Amino acid sequence: MQVAFRDAVLYGKPLEFDVYQAMDTAAPAILAAESIAQESRPLPVPDFRPGQQRAVGQWPAVGAGAA
Repeated sequence: MQVAFRDAVLYGKPLEFDVYQAMDTAAPAILAAESIAQESRPLPVPDFRPGQQRAVGQWPAVGAGAA
């Protein structure tokens, strides 16, 4: 992975795993633990990708893109 990051920085090559893919993976895991702590209450998983409802850099609304 270090070589891929180096090549992205030095040569502009795209990474196989971008920040949005990282959030798609991490957010549900974090929220699963929180759900268990809240007696298995379902929690919405936000969509971190920018779009019509959210500008680049804006934090997603609670419940946006809930799965």
